[in-house]
Amino acid sequence: TLELPNELQTQEITVSVISSTGQVVLSQQQAVFSSKMSLNVESLSAGVYTVSIQSKSGQRATKTMIKSSN
Repeated sequence: TLELPNELQTQEITVSVISSTGQVVLSQQQAVFSSKMSLNVESLSAGVYTVSIQSKSGQRATKTMIKSSN
C-alpha cells in the first residue's frame, strides 16, 4: 500500500516501479480517489525499488520500496 502526497490525491496518475539497475519493471495508470493505493508487486524479485508517481499535471513523487523474498 502506498500513501500518496496530498497533491496527488484525486487525480489520474502513472505509477512506475524501477529496479536498482534503472529498468522499469512495472507501470500502471489509474485514477486515485483517496490517500492510499494498492500496488501488486508479488511478481517482483526481492530487492530495493524506486516507486515514481506522476500526475497528468506533472506533479511527481518518489518513494523507496524494499521487497522482501516470499
